Amino acid sequence: MYGIDVTMWSPTHLLMIGGAALTPIAAWLMLAESGAPPPGQHRGRILSEALAVATVIGLSTFQLELDLGIPQWQALYHPVLIALAMGVGLVAAREALGRGGALRAVAAFLVLRGAIALLVGPVFGLSLERFPLYVGGALIVEAVFLATPRMVPALRVLITALLLATVGMAVEWGWTQLWSPQPWQPRLLASWWVVVGIAIAAAFLGSALGRAVTHAPQVVHFSAVAGAFAVMVAMLAVPFPRHGLDASASIAAAAAGPTVPTIMREGLATFEQDMTLSVTVSPASAADDADVFRVFTWQGGSLIVSPLHSTGAGHYIIDGSIPTGGSWKTIVLLEKGDTVAAAPVSLPADPTYGLAAIQMSTGSARTAQFAPSTAYLTRETHGGSALPAVLAYTTLAIIGVTWCVAVIGVGEAMRRRVTVSLPLPRFLGGTG
Repeated sequence: MYGIDVTMWSPTHLLMIGGAALTPIAAWLMLAESGAPPPGQHRGRILSEALAVATVIGLSTFQLELDLGIPQWQALYHPVLIALAMGVGLVAAREALGRGGALRAVAAFLVLRGAIALLVGPVFGLSLERFPLYVGGALIVEAVFLATPRMVPALRVLITALLLATVGMAVEWGWTQLWSPQPWQPRLLASWWVVVGIAIAAAFLGSALGRAVTHAPQVVHFSAVAGAFAVMVAMLAVPFPRHGLDASASIAAAAAGPTVPTIMREGLATFEQDMTLSVTVSPASAADDADVFRVFTWQGGSLIVSPLHSTGAGHYIIDGSIPTGGSWKTIVLLEKGDTVAAAPVSLPADPTYGLAAIQMSTGSARTAQFAPSTAYLTRETHGGSALPAVLAYTTLAIIGVTWCVAVIGVGEAMRRRVTVSLPLPRFLGGTG
């Protein structure tokens, strides 16, 4: 199941999806460098509007696991990524497209994402994507830019960022309670400084992007833009750690349907049976104020997410029943701050990797220890030397830092040598 067995945030997927998601930014810059289109054509203006929308969509792509309700990382990443998308995408749209640019970008985003969600969900019968709203953020960007035409641009961007991180994110908070499969919990407020930090960095990056594509003067020095990028990376790293949990789950099941013969993916004959489920955690407070506490069932043909409801004293039950046996995999997932832990309910054998089945019976309850979720989501992982990974990532980091330093150096050298300003492309409102 994509997103569970194969996380979207694996190195290979981040490389592939991240490259595609960031392509609109590169294309937007290339469009601006191309100059004016042939006289009488508005193709350039249309392309610029389209690329602003594509930038917002691309920056929202990294939220997919959270949109589908199958997160494998800290819940804090959800508001952090939304603040990043609003800060870069909406501020850039307003700077580049002028009045109404942020609102037009969000309107197109909602139409496109809504159409895709309806097609994939109700029409194709697959998982429904619960995407962010962004309307509050767009209104804030437009209001601040409209109300402060003579304000120092850097101060205007800072005010916009602070309002995005507070008022704009408050709108998104309410939206998650109505729409998201992972409603935000009050415990996130303790780490909200990360959201504020990335919103400020993202807003300055968005302003730099929007002004670059229109050849407008930058609001801050080029080195400050590089600093904003460094702050963005640092804020993205804060929610990265994931830890297990010193707790256990006593899992009890009761038959809710007949035993049905089936064939596993490997061609082996086996049985499936629907069961109700109850979970008792020890200590009883282990799941209190959790960001996520659910039963996930997948691999048998669909994804089933079953919230756990407390009946008191650390005892929880699910609504309805879940399928077990066959190819179905089921775990209890608990996320609480930097804890991302899981306890196995039912997992099929995997002869290829020598993994025995973990079966759920209707007899006495079975006790399982919570462990880092990756212990059950990627059971095929095996031990080995970490040296190749360390060498590879160190080399990649050196290449990346070297490239950034070279770009900054070239940019500063070119800035000193330029004696005439570049004309604004005609399709963006210029005369040449």
